[in-house]
Parts: sequence; structure tokens; C-alpha cells
Amino acid sequence: MLFISKQSRAIIFVKAQVTRRNFIGLIGMSGLGLALKGSAFAAARSVVAGVPLEASIEIDFTHPEGYIDDGIYGQFIEYLGRAINGGIFEEGSPLSDATGVRKDVLEKIRGLQPSVLRYPGGTYTKIYHWMDGIGPLAERRSRPNLIWGGVEDNHFGTDEAIAYARELGADPYFAVNMGTGTAEEAGNWVEYCNGTQDTYYANLRRKNGHSDPFNVKYWGIGNEEAAGPDIGHLQDVKEFVKEAWLYTKPTHHPKN
Repeated sequence: MLFISKQSRAIIFVKAQVTRRNFIGLIGMSGLGLALKGSAFAAARSVVAGVPLEASIEIDFTHPEGYIDDGIYGQFIEYLGRAINGGIFEEGSPLSDATGVRKDVLEKIRGLQPSVLRYPGGTYTKIYHWMDGIGPLAERRSRPNLIWGGVEDNHFGTDEAIAYARELGADPYFAVNMGTGTAEEAGNWVEYCNGTQDTYYANLRRKNGHSDPFNVKYWGIGNEEAAGPDIGHLQDVKEFVKEAWLYTKPTHHPKN
């Protein structure tokens, strides 16, 4: 079993007979080895879910195995519960700034040092239409959240998600709607964020107060498209690959 520590860039190998159920307990014990700093070997014994568990943790800081890319330390935000509304974003709260961002939550997340921030989900990606979340707040379209329930006013949209990621020192990562969206809609989103020419969606970004492109580097195609209960799911992996190709290389789609 392999654990990775961001702070020390250490790679920790744990030899133990572990089930998924007691996995969380084992992770907690891995912190013991890091706390020993100068020691090359640490042994721990604990009881997880009533089962005795023995683990050996060996840390060798003198022979790095390789570089651990910061990109793996990402987080994501979704219109689920209070993750966005009432969580990182709460208009009118005394704890929020003028844009509605919760300052207290921002500081806590900043402490996590996320390198990437994914938006808008998560399963919510399947019903998210990015055009609903740009422009003046009063003109944004509210939609029912068909995945998690309730209604979303889309006051925290593309521009806000990018600003939030950059405030954290993270790269924004957008997942496009493959469930109820189209390849054209996804391409328009890329143009809005990254377009540099005199085109409709690049000019729309400029109209919204952002003359320079956002240069969003990371884009995901859908989310858990094989999830049966969800809207627009694809159970056949071969069919998913065909559709994913449509979203990335429209002119090379097998159906063309």
C-alpha cells in the first residue's frame, strides 16, 4: 500500500493485511511514521473495528523515488448541499466579502493548499449549462437541481469559480456537460474562457469585464457517465469513448 505526503514529499510503503473497512484507520497510523522525523523505521499496532492490525512503516528520506506532481492535490466544488451555496459562497453573510465569498471558509481551504479546483462537479456536471452562470447576477438563469434537489441561482458561475481558484493559487479545472449538453456547448465554453480572437464567446467574456483570456488548462469530459440512475448515462464503455471523441475531435467522429 502506498501513501504520499505533500509536505515531506515522502513515499510511504505500508505492509499489512488490510480491508477496505479498516483502510481509514491505517491512514491515521501512517502519520505516526512522519512524526518520528529522524527515524528510518517505525512500527505501529492498533485495533480497527475490533480487529488487531499490525503495520510497518519504513521511510527513507535519503533516496527519493521520484517527483510527486502537485497536480494530484486537487479538490472539487459542486452544487451539492452547502459545498458552494452556504459553504464557500454566501451572499449577504457578515462572514462574506462583497462578492459573496465566505472569507472564513476561504482561509480554511487555503490551508489545504489545493493545486487544482474542479467545477461544477461531480454529478451535477450532467445538468450544468455554463451560460446560466455568466453575466449580471440579476440576469442569470435559475434552474432546478435535478441531481441533488433544490434550485440553483447560478450566482457562482464560471468567472467566480476561476477567481476563487486563482485566489487559492490553484488552477481551475472545468468538467463539461456530457449528459444533457452538446459538443458545441462545450467548445463554446472553451472559447469563452480561452479565446483570443474577435469571436462571439471571447467577446462575451470581454463584455463581462475580462479582456484577457482565462487560459484554463484543464478540461474534463463528463463525470461518471456509467452511473445508472443519472441523466444521460452511458453503460457501454465503447459507446462512451465514441461520444468522448465527439467532444474532443468533432470532425473525426466515427459517425461522420
